[in-house]
Amino acid sequence: MPRLRLACYNIAWFARLFDRRNRLVADLAWSALRDVTRRRRAAAIAEVLGRVDADCFAIIEAPNSDHRQSCVVELEGSPRISACVSGRR
Repeated sequence: MPRLRLACYNIAWFARLFDRRNRLVADLAWSALRDVTRRRRAAAIAEVLGRVDADCFAIIEAPNSDHRQSCVVELEGSPRISACVSGRR
């Protein structure tokens, strides 16, 4: 019988990795986490999503969909993240 593998990932301060045009900002500036650059943080998130063998991810603390940001656009539009989620590494 086929199984559906679900994963839940609480990505704190996820929205701060994106600019106002919903583009991933993976530069050497500090992220919202202490002593972690946005580049290192984006790479770490992509690594985790790529290694977890799940059919579906529930991203927690990411739904910042308002007049300034769109979580859906951010998740689907970021090659580093969407490639890992869809299995295209």
